[in-house]
Amino acid sequence: DIFTNKKLEDICPTTHNMEQPIVNRNDYQVLNIDEEGFASLLLEDGTTKDDLKLPENDVGEQIQAGFEDGKDILASVLTSMGEEMIIAFKEISQK
Repeated sequence: DIFTNKKLEDICPTTHNMEQPIVNRNDYQVLNIDEEGFASLLLEDGTTKDDLKLPENDVGEQIQAGFEDGKDILASVLTSMGEEMIIAFKEISQK
């Protein structure tokens, strides 16, 4: 499972078709992080997405620390099968 890192296995005869999920990855600038840990992300059309919580792992802690230090953060969001999750980040360089 790409969201929980659990390994799952399915055995199927070669004569049957298997379904595979469509996975999208998008990068969004972090505009704000509220006290509950929800990130406000700037979408490509200029609107904001405010319903994604920071992950409760090292990535989430590093995003929070970087944001508190005033760094510009770009969050990578993985979307598949109706689920979304911030999976990585990088700092935007100041020019």
